[in-house]
Amino acid sequence: MNFRFFAVLCCLAIPIVSLLAQPYTGSLSITMGPEETVFDYTTDRCAVLDLPDVYAHPIRTAQGIMLVSGNAPNNYFMFGRDFSTLRRSCDAVLVSGDKWPVDSFDHQEWITSVYSEDGTTIHALVHNEYHDPYSRKCKPGITDPSNPCWYNFVSYAVSSDGGRTFTQPQSPNHLVAMLPFKWNADAAPRGAPPPHGYFEPSNIVKHQGFYYCMMFAITSNTNQGQRGTIIMRTDDITNPGSWKFWNGTDFSIPFVNPYARTIVDSSQFIPAFVAPRTIRDLRGSLTWNTYLNQFVLIGASVFPVDGTETCGFFLSRSSDLLTWSEPQLIRSAILVWPPCNRQTPDQAERNISQEAYPSLIDHDAADTSFTMVDSTAYLYYMQNMDNHRPGGWGLRRNLVRFPITFSKSDTASTHVDQGASATQALLLSIHPNPSTDVARATFSLLADSYVHIEILSALGTVVSTVLHDQFSAGTHTVALPLSALPAGAYRCRLTAGEAGMVTVPLIVVR
Repeated sequence: MNFRFFAVLCCLAIPIVSLLAQPYTGSLSITMGPEETVFDYTTDRCAVLDLPDVYAHPIRTAQGIMLVSGNAPNNYFMFGRDFSTLRRSCDAVLVSGDKWPVDSFDHQEWITSVYSEDGTTIHALVHNEYHDPYSRKCKPGITDPSNPCWYNFVSYAVSSDGGRTFTQPQSPNHLVAMLPFKWNADAAPRGAPPPHGYFEPSNIVKHQGFYYCMMFAITSNTNQGQRGTIIMRTDDITNPGSWKFWNGTDFSIPFVNPYARTIVDSSQFIPAFVAPRTIRDLRGSLTWNTYLNQFVLIGASVFPVDGTETCGFFLSRSSDLLTWSEPQLIRSAILVWPPCNRQTPDQAERNISQEAYPSLIDHDAADTSFTMVDSTAYLYYMQNMDNHRPGGWGLRRNLVRFPITFSKSDTASTHVDQGASATQALLLSIHPNPSTDVARATFSLLADSYVHIEILSALGTVVSTVLHDQFSAGTHTVALPLSALPAGAYRCRLTAGEAGMVTVPLIVVR
């Protein structure tokens, strides 16, 4: 093998023109395709309580695709070679502890957020519901969601087998986020206190060296009006207790466990709501859009459309995760609360009584955790064919999806760098090459962008994900750890948002 020849090749840069050098803030047109069913409760369920009850989130594994879409007490996932072959696995990946004592922190558990950089080790945030089975104000002896007493927090789980099984650190070391005061069944002057806590974590998105997650919060056990969307981050996703909340100025509110320490002033540990006048409590699906060069948040809520409060699926855009645009309607939807629970003639004919948990997934995303989306993707959501009935739950729920396309309809807001030559757009070189244990990859960007670097075998199979993070415009150098790779010929592939993709040869010697 001519190593000198490959070394010369690796120092050459392959140019790709970048068309977007700043966030697109203009008007956005949305088109949708036909609906298709991904999970049919009637034919695909593993148990009576096996239903899609979270925002769908995928991970790309060595075997194909893992899709989160399950329910407590048993979390059943879908697996397939690709998105067209997804099938329900009846081996629960995590079984809820469903313990009665509140300080066991092991109750009704929904795996919601998942994040991975290699498709094997998968980190998860768990929506954890405590329903008080003791108090007479609640539903004595009942720990499931039919019990109105509801105290919610977020915990952590991890899989080391591509999502087939998840385990948790010993309690309370698995705790990620909880309110800084204890559960109190007598907090309200009359009856049970309203639900409160931290709910429904979004996708985990990596940005400038930190992992971010947004979620819904009700921060009072007496006033449900204290509600909105909050955000937290960590620089160590393997450490459950390392997440910190936004306080309105910076990320400085640490996790505290009110059952492990006395908290004199709980208010100092209550996070600030993110853009409360703009997005209200919009939450659910958080992705980075390479077509818009912005973050996109999608959820189900009620916002004004042409002056009329409208129930539906909405999106909002942001460049910094803190300042968000006015939500834009994707499409109307039937939600669970009045007046949003009025059926259209089509919904009545199909017996659709609720739609929830919209999640944006780009089947062709470059990253393992599908946190990246371009102009074409799919919107996944739950379709409830029963809704809540007196004395029971609405169980017949399907997971459906439809294709969605974004188009920039305000070309005046699109920034094109006319002065840039093609050879300046996206450059990648590796040194030394051939290499042994560590090489250095140097790349240049015209615009701020998410950068995804992976090592491929000679046949094109991904053998190592090196990097997934956002970088500013300019030239950057990162390390390529190679010690785990056998000697041989590989390719290094870099994907950088709208700038495109570049691949160069790489030789590993021993």
